[in-house]
Amino acid sequence: MQAVPIRMLNELSYCERLYHLMYVQGLFEKSADTVEGTGQHERAERRRRPSDTGSDVWDIAPQSLHLGDESLGIVGKLDAIRYQGDGHWEPVEAKHSSAPRGDGSFRLGKWELDGSAWPNDQIQLCAQGLLLRSNGFPSEAGRLYYRGNKKNVRIAFSDDLVAATRATILRAHELERASMPSPLQNSDKCFRCSLNGICLPDETIRLTNPDATSTPIRDIVPSRDDLGTVYVSEIGARLGKRGYELTITSKDGTQAEVPLKDVRHISVFGNVQVSTQLMKIAWNRV
Repeated sequence: MQAVPIRMLNELSYCERLYHLMYVQGLFEKSADTVEGTGQHERAERRRRPSDTGSDVWDIAPQSLHLGDESLGIVGKLDAIRYQGDGHWEPVEAKHSSAPRGDGSFRLGKWELDGSAWPNDQIQLCAQGLLLRSNGFPSEAGRLYYRGNKKNVRIAFSDDLVAATRATILRAHELERASMPSPLQNSDKCFRCSLNGICLPDETIRLTNPDATSTPIRDIVPSRDDLGTVYVSEIGARLGKRGYELTITSKDGTQAEVPLKDVRHISVFGNVQVSTQLMKIAWNRV
């Protein structure tokens, strides 16, 4: 049995078809959300430093922690963990999105989950806690930080959450040998999904279900590409990369910056210099 990455449990909890496309079929498409989320994780990783308390434990893990467990059937990277001082450890996971604004709880099948964080994020966090436990680090809770509305949420690993997480792991292994699940029907999740252009949920339902011919196809996939093309034709201009920006320096020294996440193509005409760092980024996107 191949270990499932815990990040994929988040995708499965969000949508089983998304999990199958990404993990079983190996398909992935970048979006503005995924690019920005990756950048935020990389910046947080560079800022992370060892504790200066002189102790043998960490306030925040100085490096990413990779753990796996054969009996659980999962493997994953924990971006950060906190030592609580009572012999317990808490995984910490940051999200690009916003936390739920309502109170109460979520129902996930027969289980009741905390209403202060999205169920798929709780499943991923709890899987990290289970990995910590199985590797000798007691863990009873974890923390989710939502950058969208700057909300820090502590999630206790309740019996219901642990049971839901274990059921999700089991379902993940079942889907490895199953055909691709059907699309979600009339779900708002499809609008923010990075693979909606590959999944084509409404179009698939229309083609596979004769009774759905009268159902309108929603405009899920944008009708135009919001990413732009940069044209550079000035003789002596230089193109480079600084952080997450494309820099364009004219011969007279004036400079312009364009966020790389907004660029699909770079077209160069004439005697224009391009840095090695920018060339590497461009080739990786091909």
